[in-house]
Amino acid sequence: AAAGGSGSQSRSAPNSPTGKNHTHAESDSDSEGEGAGKGGTEKEKKKKEWLENKKKTMQLVVEEKWGEILAMDELNREIKAGRVMNNFTALQPAFPPTFKRTRQKCIQPLTDASAPNADPSKNWDTRSDNVEGFYDKKRMPSFTDRILHHSMPAFDTNVHNSFFESCEAALSSDHKPVRAGFDVTITKGERGIFVDKQLLQWKGKVSSKTSANRTDVQVLKLTLSELKGENLEEMDSAMFGGGSDPYIIITCDPEAALLYKGVMSKHQ
Repeated sequence: AAAGGSGSQSRSAPNSPTGKNHTHAESDSDSEGEGAGKGGTEKEKKKKEWLENKKKTMQLVVEEKWGEILAMDELNREIKAGRVMNNFTALQPAFPPTFKRTRQKCIQPLTDASAPNADPSKNWDTRSDNVEGFYDKKRMPSFTDRILHHSMPAFDTNVHNSFFESCEAALSSDHKPVRAGFDVTITKGERGIFVDKQLLQWKGKVSSKTSANRTDVQVLKLTLSELKGENLEEMDSAMFGGGSDPYIIITCDPEAALLYKGVMSKHQ
């Protein structure tokens, strides 16, 4: 992905209670007997459930209800729960699921020229009589191919996603590649990266304006606690009692970013 972002793939399985992309809804349990007398084996039940979910998902593809498919998306779920890709933004597809697709076939976008009698509410040729042929019969259609991006704190508005689309014309793979474009506001030097431009004028002078209590700008509060040191060299003269007075030096580039004179909290 452009603009300092990162690409990632996630194999999500819509309509699957586990969120896994099963090729078959099978179970290790294949016992006969009492289970078979109540509607078939456990394996058959799972297969039936999977086929029903597959049918529902295919209908969502026909109706182009991408939001309902994404509501069951594994990548979105895991990002929201904070288990993967923290602080990354996953672009949300508005096109047919890109996996697992039939090679040498593509879903055509609808235009006035290509389908003058098409439903005006549809953007893709996802008719129910032909959409089955675009997907592998043993896989659940999924938004497996994704693009994510990430910005430094306070600069997320500098990156704007201008488009996100699938490449249906790619025919040699069972995936459809995806691509995205970004408009990026470039920063340069101190003046470009400071959230508060007044920092360049105050030159470290202590005043109410430089207080960390201000609410008109974003202020970073850094707290250091429970610091420990071992085997420190004695730097004090014996006449002053010897020993050491450990201290921390905080540096920053550019230096002007440390001009805030807020209240420092000491923690033992």
